[in-house]
Amino acid sequence: MKRFLLVLILLIPLIPLTSGCGYSNELSNTEDTTKIFETRFQRIEGRDDLVFDIDTKNVFYLFSIDSDVNSQIGIGRGFFGEYIGNYGYPCKYVDGKILEFKEIDGKIIYFSPVSP
Repeated sequence: MKRFLLVLILLIPLIPLTSGCGYSNELSNTEDTTKIFETRFQRIEGRDDLVFDIDTKNVFYLFSIDSDVNSQIGIGRGFFGEYIGNYGYPCKYVDGKILEFKEIDGKIIYFSPVSP
């Protein structure tokens, strides 16, 4: 019984290693991440901290941690956060304006433009 408990105690920390989860650093190259950023997102004119997804038009706030890595687009390590407007709803970039939106019964309802 003691031997069984010892084996069990030693094997439990190994279970996560056998789950098949792994870390892949395929996008560690700055050039690759720049290409993805430039083809998927576009900066909002006059706002260096805001970008929008070209397909969905959703607006994101760019939290840049290290701006020295890639001076072309001003980002290095960082992350995006959904840009929330004055009324607490997410925003889309429509016809050159940042608009809050809410989806009700499958229809998108836009609010007044968000002030900068």
